[in-house]
Amino acid sequence: MQALITGVGSGVGQSVIKSLRMSGLDIQIVGVDMTPFNAGLYACDKGYLVPRADSPEYGERLLQIIDKEKIDILFPGTDTELPYLADMKDTFEQLGCKSVIGSAESIRVVRNKMECAAFFRERGFPFVPTVYVRDIKLLHDRIGFPIIVKPTGGSGSSGVSVITKLEELGVFEEEQEEFIAQQFLVPQSWNKRPEEVTLHDIYKGGLLNQQDEISIQIVLGRNAEVLGVFMSKNELKAGFPMKVVPFRDDDLEDLGVKMALVLAHIGLVGPCNLQCRMTEDGPVFFEINTRFTGITGMRAAMGFNECEAMVKRLVLEEDEQTVRKSLQYEDGWLCARYVTEVMMRKADVEQLGISGETEAKGKALSL
Repeated sequence: MQALITGVGSGVGQSVIKSLRMSGLDIQIVGVDMTPFNAGLYACDKGYLVPRADSPEYGERLLQIIDKEKIDILFPGTDTELPYLADMKDTFEQLGCKSVIGSAESIRVVRNKMECAAFFRERGFPFVPTVYVRDIKLLHDRIGFPIIVKPTGGSGSSGVSVITKLEELGVFEEEQEEFIAQQFLVPQSWNKRPEEVTLHDIYKGGLLNQQDEISIQIVLGRNAEVLGVFMSKNELKAGFPMKVVPFRDDDLEDLGVKMALVLAHIGLVGPCNLQCRMTEDGPVFFEINTRFTGITGMRAAMGFNECEAMVKRLVLEEDEQTVRKSLQYEDGWLCARYVTEVMMRKADVEQLGISGETEAKGKALSL
């Protein structure tokens, strides 16, 4: 079986590689990325260079690779590619390639943070109050400080800032729809009301304090069935989960599943990641991503292998009960993540830059 992973230079793409390697399935992995100097390409069985997703040549290049390598299933590795891949889903199918990608509508709703917030709040779900940054003063009048500002279509914590003073509001007034503003969710564990929160609470070591963030990873089948749920409390650093504590909570799981099913009914297939904080008002959601995450590989190591489940459901067409066995994880494990290295030969990187493809392997270092 042949699997194609896009964006293998990203943490998500590399996490998908790890998951497929742990699956036990007989899979050859083909990875693609924009640049020849990244770790992921040298962890695959074969690697290719592709243009940016917004390039007119991107789609044609992918189709060439899918046809040449006889790809059975495609896994997206970055957010930015999702809208383009969703538009090509039917074309992939015509080449015999399944894809772990939702409908164009489900991707569009989630990719725009303003639209996503409105979508779920209109349906009665506890989603954080969100406005375009041009209306930030109106938001302040409703909820006060702190307020968090994010790029409308961003990911991770890139471009994020927190406002705690009135004089800081004017900085963003000229921005139109490039940024959104949300109520800063104060975790219940801080034992503070929003008006009591200080910059010392919000930032640790110059970075946004991303403790007590809850991640709910839900895996959806092709018929809007829920195949598995994995919940964890994460401590992030610069947007990357570094400490992960799995837990179970039936009420929170039920709420997350209801939200994911709303997206499933407009065509979402595969992973749905919901992020929330437990506040004094209960769980409040602030972001949703229709993709795998940087800790997909960690979940697989604990027994929750969502990539394996997608291969079994979409390609091998195994029944739901059998697929769910790939999503049964063992309680009692924690995860602390760290940065590691992959070494590759300079000549291999240079040759990939010239030819656009490689079978060279890197050497990974680990503890």
